[in-house]
Amino acid sequence: MAGETTEGGTAGAASGVRSLLFGDEDPRLRATWRLLLAVPLVLSTQFVARAVTGALGVPGMVPTGLAQAGWFGLLFVLWARYVDRRAIRNYGLTLSTGWLRDAVVAFSAVVVGYVVWYGGAAALGVASLAVAADASLAVALAGAFVALAVNVWVQDTVYFGLVLRNAAEGAGSRGLTARRAVLAGWVVAAAFFVVIHGEPAGRVGTLGVAGAVFGLLYVLTGDLSVPIGFHLGLNFVGGWLFLPADAGGPTAVSVSGAAPVVGSAARAGQPQMVVALALVVGWLWWTRDDVGVATDIARWRGR
Repeated sequence: MAGETTEGGTAGAASGVRSLLFGDEDPRLRATWRLLLAVPLVLSTQFVARAVTGALGVPGMVPTGLAQAGWFGLLFVLWARYVDRRAIRNYGLTLSTGWLRDAVVAFSAVVVGYVVWYGGAAALGVASLAVAADASLAVALAGAFVALAVNVWVQDTVYFGLVLRNAAEGAGSRGLTARRAVLAGWVVAAAFFVVIHGEPAGRVGTLGVAGAVFGLLYVLTGDLSVPIGFHLGLNFVGGWLFLPADAGGPTAVSVSGAAPVVGSAARAGQPQMVVALALVVGWLWWTRDDVGVATDIARWRGR
């Protein structure tokens, strides 16, 4: 009789733990441990990618990116199924023409932002542009694009699909309105973005702005296509297509001279980002009935 009680009590306790961790009875606890678990999740992709490419003797951006994609893809599927217990599409990832279109539009907006900014600087005579074109550069650019695309997909899925969404759900369980809960999740995700990058203190401001902008695009859409396209655009265009002449890396357009108004901010891509952000928000206003906080982010949706 006692054994039956103990067995029943153990089963009941296990059921209670499962309900707390995976159910929706206590969203605060569920959100908290998922946020903490996101730290080793994103760090493990970097460690495993370096370990795999080192063991195979194939270093470089593309092999590292593909190894990172494979490992993260596996973990993400397991996370969605057994940790968050929701469909992949609930994070804002879908294989559709509309999703790809929005990602391309966001990427293109960044290209336009850089062209407008540096084109204007050249027209004003405060900067000069030198265009390079050769086969080896084209190969380097293609490889960089693939590697960066994978890296951005991993980052934005973790920072916004996992962290921002779970933080918003947890905040919503504390009595905040759905709108305020999403905004609270936005702040948490931006801070997570800065901390995980682990950059020197001098870059905290730049990283904070970038994380806030990428998170804002997720908050406005509830979808990862726009932040991924925008983030990839800034990393690729600002790091490979347009570079200051003294940067020393391969680039399609070498920029000499001072950019108008704020040279240091332009080197960090901030004025170009403002132009691109205005274009993307305009696109969202044009293509959607309404643009505002996607309050569904704060509401838990299981499979």
